[in-house]
Amino acid sequence: MKRFDDLINKAEITGCRETVCDLAQQAEALLQQDKIHVAIIGGRNSGKTTIINGIVGQEIRVPDMLSKKEKPLRLAFEEMEDDPNFNCVTIDHEGWCRERVVFYEIKADEIMEDDDTVSPLINRMDCVFYTVSALVPMTGEDVRVIEALRHLALKVILTKVDMLEGDAVEKVVDFVFDFCRNHALEQPINLSGKDKAECVRTIRYNIPTPEDMTELREKHL
Repeated sequence: MKRFDDLINKAEITGCRETVCDLAQQAEALLQQDKIHVAIIGGRNSGKTTIINGIVGQEIRVPDMLSKKEKPLRLAFEEMEDDPNFNCVTIDHEGWCRERVVFYEIKADEIMEDDDTVSPLINRMDCVFYTVSALVPMTGEDVRVIEALRHLALKVILTKVDMLEGDAVEKVVDFVFDFCRNHALEQPINLSGKDKAECVRTIRYNIPTPEDMTELREKHL
């Protein structure tokens, strides 16, 4: 944490030492996390809940039924301390428990603060899957949030392609692929034509391994 030691020394001069010390503590906590924290973020009706339900093989939430007042979801597979910022759910799932993954479902409009800074909710995340609906691809909200989270291991998931017809399929897919390329993002994940088991395997394949986490977390900082 040498970079924070240097900042703390400089902060002493400018009178903001306490703020930098708080940031250093948060950074240290991130580096010491023993689980992989994965956020599934997206706009309304973009397929977030469907993906969460598919990941665990049961209905954790009802799609299209989330109210604006409902807290973001934290889905764990072993007992964890409750977090008042989230609706905390724990279920028994040997596979995900063994992989030490914790999933979060967060609405896009909960990511950005009024002053255009990123919500503290995102601080603990190791990687982000951002869901984009093929029916309304890359809304202004999508672009704003994706650009704000590009420093994370962010991957776009294109959903609901199967609901398009004719030439619209190719046009939308090309549009989203071009967007990702122009924003230096990895190629988007297209769930078109995949059954639930294939979708889960695709998500699992794209989650960083524990061996990758230290390097990723250092990069985030």
